[in-house]
Amino acid sequence: MYIVTELQTNGETTTVLTDVFTDESLANQKYYTILSFAAVSTIDIHSAAILNEYGGVLKNETFIHNTNSED
Repeated sequence: MYIVTELQTNGETTTVLTDVFTDESLANQKYYTILSFAAVSTIDIHSAAILNEYGGVLKNETFIHNTNSED
């Protein structure tokens, strides 16, 4: 089983979207579709991950846009 999770964070608000697949190829398709949008998104922090049914992370990537840190 492959769980594909998308995280979208703007300011202090995070939205989590999740899909479950039994086919690894379809899970990868969804994962890379999310990342293709995340790469050009205006969302502050836009991430995707593929997990297995035990919660193990198989893949993950994050794009960070428009963060106003004072570091």
